[in-house]
Amino acid sequence: ATLGAATFVLVGRAPATAAGFRRAWVAWALSSALTAVTLLPPMLALWSGRGGRRRARPSRPVEGAVLASLVLVAVGLLVVPAGRGIGAPIALSLPLPLFAWAAVRFGPVATALAVLALAAASVGGIFLGRGPLAGPPSDWRIHVIYLYVALVGGPSLLLGALVRERE
Repeated sequence: ATLGAATFVLVGRAPATAAGFRRAWVAWALSSALTAVTLLPPMLALWSGRGGRRRARPSRPVEGAVLASLVLVAVGLLVVPAGRGIGAPIALSLPLPLFAWAAVRFGPVATALAVLALAAASVGGIFLGRGPLAGPPSDWRIHVIYLYVALVGGPSLLLGALVRERE
């Protein structure tokens, strides 16, 4: 984060002041943290060969399809224009039980993919100006996304890892 922020200051993308460097550093650090929460878990699980594959029962593909559909609907509510969907608190908390379901029944890879969908929908909602996190794009809205994805995705990923470890 320090090198990235320093580069921003040197090329003129951030003011050459302590406050400008601090803002660039915080943005860079939070961006790296979001990457660590959303992209690294599925990549590491898939590349290590420990993607959490279990013996499939006949009902498992149906359950997975239902879960994937519900996750897509839940994260899709983050890009619904304001006033047309459900309330913001409900839309923001709706993915939590679905992520717990993914963590307990399908392991860390499915949970990480669900968190990745959440992050993509959150960012898309901000840039499209829709959903509960919408408004004029600004630095603080991006920080809200970082915090939201970390608070929703972090515990879900930890739950998936704990369940997998107990097996």
